[in-house]
Amino acid sequence: MNSPQQTTTNKVTTTAVGGYTVIDRTKTSSNSLAPSSGGYGGGFVGDSITRGRKKVPLSPGHGQLDWMRFSQKSGNLSGVEGRNKYTLEEVSKHSTRNDAWMVLRGKIFNITPYLEYHPGSVEELLRASGRDGTEMFDEYHPWVNADSMLEKCYVGELKRSTPNPQASDTVGLSREEWRALEVSYVSSPTPDVRIIRLAFPSHVTTSGFTHCVQHISIRVLIDGKPFVREYTPTSSLDQHQYIELTIKLYPDGRMSRVLSAIQVGSILRVLGPFSSLKLEDINHVSNGIQNPKSYSKYVMICGGSGITPMYQILDFISFKQKESNNNSNDDFPEILLIIANKNSNSVFMKTDVEKFLSQTSFQEKLKIHYVYSGEDSNKNKVENSNNITHTFGKLSGVLLKQLINDVSDDLFAFVCGPPMFNSKMSTALISLGVVKE
Repeated sequence: MNSPQQTTTNKVTTTAVGGYTVIDRTKTSSNSLAPSSGGYGGGFVGDSITRGRKKVPLSPGHGQLDWMRFSQKSGNLSGVEGRNKYTLEEVSKHSTRNDAWMVLRGKIFNITPYLEYHPGSVEELLRASGRDGTEMFDEYHPWVNADSMLEKCYVGELKRSTPNPQASDTVGLSREEWRALEVSYVSSPTPDVRIIRLAFPSHVTTSGFTHCVQHISIRVLIDGKPFVREYTPTSSLDQHQYIELTIKLYPDGRMSRVLSAIQVGSILRVLGPFSSLKLEDINHVSNGIQNPKSYSKYVMICGGSGITPMYQILDFISFKQKESNNNSNDDFPEILLIIANKNSNSVFMKTDVEKFLSQTSFQEKLKIHYVYSGEDSNKNKVENSNNITHTFGKLSGVLLKQLINDVSDDLFAFVCGPPMFNSKMSTALISLGVVKE
């Protein structure tokens, strides 16, 4: 979508990895956690939490009745001719806002035309793009007849790929089957944060992560039914012994209730990795070769736990710099990282992110700006520096324009946070002339 003010080659990507805060006011009590069983075996971690869903305002003319009228008068909305069979690997290539496929009970639908009509937000529906979304669909509305609602969007049937037993035995993760991984380490640096490591079995030689940015799905049992949430690992791309997750706990979050009580030896079901963005495709330099699609400036905007994919990007750039054995950071992009929170005490992964400021990759390249929207007792104690600045107030379009200063053609923006946050930030960026990708 082009800005009404100007058309540029700038891009903004809204990513749904690990940035969602699901709020449920229902009081809960945790049940016992599943014991270890070794390898990929074991049961679920779970608790007895009641479901709920938070709707978002839809644009005028985008209600469910509007969708019914639109789909009834439309022709083929699938984007393909004929009815074919596709593997999950092929489906995974359709995972962006402009090209989104989803599998429901073995049937593949092109959900791109329906995104703006989804009452749970575009970002929430994109969680299931490029993958099997049956469990997430059933989590919120198992009574909905998807075959009828998405009839014109039907692409074809899912073709189950023939697994290579030898290959799958050495790869820790899978996008087609849930892997049961044992919790090998748990720490609580603060009361509202958990660092959890999920260990791969000893026969695994590679994790399954192939590029930056990728996330995984974790499944637990809630009221006896599967409950799925996405998380972006904070372990390095070359780590093949375990997955490390840094998770912010929310008092009313349903998954938070489970993970706050997690113990070493517990089993968590994991699926993935998934991705709607490959940083290497936009990275300024890949393997020492100038990328024709490269951008020399990144603007990274995150709210709350949306910091985790931004951390993964910073960690990847740091890794590439060390891998190149080049002491210069001339080939790496300038980065403005904007972190929005309620107050200075609620900043997630603050120390982890600020450690990059001292690394060669980011010297004179990385700027961090904190925005605090609520009351803050530390307001008079916070000091600005050359690389770290603060604003007390709302992260508005006006403030965003001041922080970015110059929207040039080689700017790429990333957004990650709750759905409403993503929507507001994307709108603000588009108004500045950044093209939505």
